[in-house]
Amino acid sequence: MGESTLQHWAAEVDITANRVVRDRTGWDYVLEFPAIASAHGPIDLVPPPVVCFIQVKATARRRLTSVPVKLTNWKRLVEKPFPAFFLIVEYRREKVTAAHLVHVDAVHISAVVEKLRSLPDEVPTALNSVCLPLKWDHSHELAQLNGEGLRSGILQQIPDGMDVYFKWKSAQFSSCGFSPNGHHRLHIQSQFAPGTTLEQIWNELVEFAIGATDALPVSDALLEREVRFGIPIDKVRVDGNRLLLRNRPVAQEADLSFFSKSGAGRSNLHVQVYNPNFLLPSVPTPFLKARLTFPGGSIVVHPATQRFDFKLDLDNSTTCPLCQLAATWSLVLLLSRQDQDPLFVEFPGAPLPPAALPVVAAR
Repeated sequence: MGESTLQHWAAEVDITANRVVRDRTGWDYVLEFPAIASAHGPIDLVPPPVVCFIQVKATARRRLTSVPVKLTNWKRLVEKPFPAFFLIVEYRREKVTAAHLVHVDAVHISAVVEKLRSLPDEVPTALNSVCLPLKWDHSHELAQLNGEGLRSGILQQIPDGMDVYFKWKSAQFSSCGFSPNGHHRLHIQSQFAPGTTLEQIWNELVEFAIGATDALPVSDALLEREVRFGIPIDKVRVDGNRLLLRNRPVAQEADLSFFSKSGAGRSNLHVQVYNPNFLLPSVPTPFLKARLTFPGGSIVVHPATQRFDFKLDLDNSTTCPLCQLAATWSLVLLLSRQDQDPLFVEFPGAPLPPAALPVVAAR
């Protein structure tokens, strides 16, 4: 019922409500406002129309003021720079009696990031089992139970347009919870064996940056801490004469699809992408690499040669539902036949270095 109400209200004010097909994004709909008309001036200077995410919840309980929301959903809503909202629609005998629009604001962003920072990182945490409350009160109530009320409530939170909002939300996500001395610099000097070639050095640095190797030989390292929400985190630690890097940043999560030239097989994987971010743009193009990880395996991509190296990561410490390994196993079968049936990959929108894979147009 809540979704049909949203669709009806959006249509009233010419807002396009795009239903999310795959329920893993954290939101139910992407709302696209009409393009902004310009009476004068160059068209390229017209500000972009408003686009926002919205999750809909329907209830018949009139006094309900809070519901739990999975941390996975919260995380996706706060880390994306787009405006995000919850629409809570109250019904009585199938008639809308009230509606509350909750903007995912600075308070929500801070609470979610603090919860993420407080979770243990030594053991993988199932974020689906962790919830944070979504709360609302009379201040969130829509003045009009129609499309105009929805439109006005959303635009009230984006007074200066999308460009300004993007910068504000990105800054909130990256800076909340830090004390004035929360950020520290790190100085590292690496040592390599005599006779090590420049090619070997770059390969070792890049593989360390993307997590293909765990440690880097060092002769000198200055260890500093990052303190966020009062929680100290050691970004690096020195182990003897090796440097171990924890929590490499994920550039993006993406959907990747392998398929054979003959069309006889296909494997769809949801991957995490690791780029050598802190080495860019210094890395020469021939040494650029990216690493893709997924349940039970990983792939190192070599853009310069359009080669990718597949590795199975199954050992006694690997715990994963069998259903998540099905796609990995189907990829193994495709790889075993690639000499007779060449393998291609679709990787739309992933932040890999240029020409990272033999990409074909997404279909």
